[in-house]
Amino acid sequence: MKYLDKKLAILFFPVIFIIGCADMNSSINNMNQTLYGVQNTLSGVHEQNIAPLISKFPDRTTKINFEQAQNTIQKGLSIMACADEGNAKLMESRMARYSVSGHCYKIHFPYWSKIKHHTEGCLTIERLNNFKSRDIDAFVFEATFVSKQSGESSVKEYRMNKVGNDWLFKF
Repeated sequence: MKYLDKKLAILFFPVIFIIGCADMNSSINNMNQTLYGVQNTLSGVHEQNIAPLISKFPDRTTKINFEQAQNTIQKGLSIMACADEGNAKLMESRMARYSVSGHCYKIHFPYWSKIKHHTEGCLTIERLNNFKSRDIDAFVFEATFVSKQSGESSVKEYRMNKVGNDWLFKF
C-alpha cells in the first residue's frame, strides 16, 4: 500500500504543482492589473488631449516643431496638471524623463504659483498659446491651467528643445 501511495504521489505531485503555478500566475497577473489601476488612480495622472487647445502658430517652423513635440508636451503638461503639494516628488520624478536636464522642480508646476484653493484632482489644461521660435531646435509657449473647483488659473511658460530626435522640456 505504501508503495502505491508513493507512486501516486510521484505521479500527481507534478500535476498539482503545475496547476498551482498556473493559478498563482493568474493571481499575480490579476494583482498586477489591480495595482496598475491603483497606481494611476493614486497618482491622479489623466492624460489630457491638447490638440484642440492650440491657438495659431507664428510661422511654419514653429508649427512643425510643435507637431513633432506634441506627444511629449501632452504627457508632460498632463503630469504637471496633476501635481500638487502631496505628490510633488512623485511628479518631479515622472517629469524627469521629459526634461533636457533630467530634472523638474515643483516651481514649474502650475499649482505652485497661483492656484491655492484647488482641493483635489487634476487641473484642466485650458489653452496653449504665445508660441515663439527660439531657433530651429527650440521654441517656447504658454500653457493655461484652470481649477474647475475654485476657478483659479495659472499661466506658465515652457521651453522645448530638440535633443537628438526627441523634444524635451528645458527647465
